[in-house]
Amino acid sequence: MTKEEFKANREALGFTQKSLGELWNMGKWGGRTIRGWEAGDRPVNTIAAHSILMMMRVRALGEQTGIPTVTDKPVGDPQGAGPDIALAS
Repeated sequence: MTKEEFKANREALGFTQKSLGELWNMGKWGGRTIRGWEAGDRPVNTIAAHSILMMMRVRALGEQTGIPTVTDKPVGDPQGAGPDIALAS
């Protein structure tokens, strides 16, 4: 996956670099790591590339079925702190 594809997918899902790093439990420097992938400083991690593609597929499935997904309800600050991660019951 190219850096441009990764960034486009992240943005389409409504995540900031920081919020995606937090969701993935990447630790204190997760946002910085993602920023490095998107800047081309390092290649996009293959597991991260696979994960973001799976998140896009889940989103598409939710759109097709009407079932809420993790990207349906933004939370946090108005700057876009990231999607709600709560699971539907």
